[in-house]
Amino acid sequence: MKQLFISLITLMSLSTFAQDKTIVNDANAEKRSLSSAFTAITVSDGVDLYLTQGTEESIAVSASEQKYMDRFKTVVEEGNLKIYFDNKGLNWLGSERRKLKAYVSFKTLEKLHASSGAGVNMKSLLTVNKLECSFTSGAQFTGEV
Repeated sequence: MKQLFISLITLMSLSTFAQDKTIVNDANAEKRSLSSAFTAITVSDGVDLYLTQGTEESIAVSASEQKYMDRFKTVVEEGNLKIYFDNKGLNWLGSERRKLKAYVSFKTLEKLHASSGAGVNMKSLLTVNKLECSFTSGAQFTGEV
């Protein structure tokens, strides 16, 4: 785990060109508005997060079925973009497999936390001065090292 963290910090420290535009190839994706700027992201509840560095901040979300979209939450609180599925009032019985995806473009990222089966995916290297990362409770990271 420590080696993964060091590799991730090294990855984030490398300079590359930032992507100007995020292209989402997901027919179910819906763009959402952001209430304010963010420099941190927290993702949980099995959401697959696709990160892209760009010149603007934006988010689009997708679910395997439309009925999940109302419970798919994306809120900015004190500079932290929180992405999660609202499980309140649901029981754990049954075997529904909801596929939740969030596509996020950011200008600056200082903190990244993933938990509860979330997945973080990056296809290109990021240019950041410092990035604090935390992956717990079955969260996964996939990116170029």
